[in-house]
Amino acid sequence: MKTVRLFVVATFIIGIFALSAFAQTAAQAKVAVIDTKQFFNLEGGIKKYATEYKKLELEFKQDQTSLQALATKITNLENELKAMQANKNVPIDPKNAQAKAAEYEKLNREFKFQKEDYDARVNQREAELVQPINFDIGKRITEFATQKGFVMVFDSDKLARDGSILYFLPSIDITKEFIDYYNALPAGSASK
Repeated sequence: MKTVRLFVVATFIIGIFALSAFAQTAAQAKVAVIDTKQFFNLEGGIKKYATEYKKLELEFKQDQTSLQALATKITNLENELKAMQANKNVPIDPKNAQAKAAEYEKLNREFKFQKEDYDARVNQREAELVQPINFDIGKRITEFATQKGFVMVFDSDKLARDGSILYFLPSIDITKEFIDYYNALPAGSASK
């Protein structure tokens, strides 16, 4: 019986020391957050993103201008139709009104088709341009965190959107420090 009590007491004391050692290790663990939404800021964000999005904008500028011209045509035609209906003093020519309404519907269908095609092409090209940067950023966050001694880095933007984060000390936000680190890397260092 005495041996059993001695064993229980010894196990209890060992457990307390182990818990104390674990608590000290956990207290020394460095955790940080990075707000990935800040990567896309034109001022103070990751420059490679800005460069690729500028390239994307230039690549699709003509398509965007064409879509805008079509949208303006539709708006003007819609305003004409509304003006025809609103002016009760001038009789409406049914053939003219019907032709304008048919043209309006045709332009709307054409706009919808062109917009869907434009969106699909832009999304595909955006993925081609930005995906290598995203991959590289993931790699660089790991490098940066390891160099700085962080055991865990969270994305505060995603956590905030999920409602999973209620509060964190601003001092653990390393977003700006990481962006500066990433932007200072040599141009050829990103995997593309």
